[in-house]
Amino acid sequence: MDASHSRYISATAILDSDHPVIVEYARSATGSSRGPVETAVRLFYAVRTTSATIPMSHFIDRNTIDRAMY
Repeated sequence: MDASHSRYISATAILDSDHPVIVEYARSATGSSRGPVETAVRLFYAVRTTSATIPMSHFIDRNTIDRAMY
C-alpha cells in the first residue's frame, strides 16, 4: 500500500483498529480473501451485520444526540 494511505488505516484515539480483538475480528471476517477489493467487501458486510446488533446507546452520549436533532 502507498505510504500516503497510512493515515487512513492507522489507529486513532477513537478508532482502536490495532487492538488485538479488532485485529482478530478482521482476520476472521476476511478469511482467505484473494485481494484488497474482496477483503474490503468482506469487512464491510461483517461490520454492517455486527453493528446492526449493537445498540449505539453504549457509545454515544444521549445529550449529544438530542442537541444534534434540534
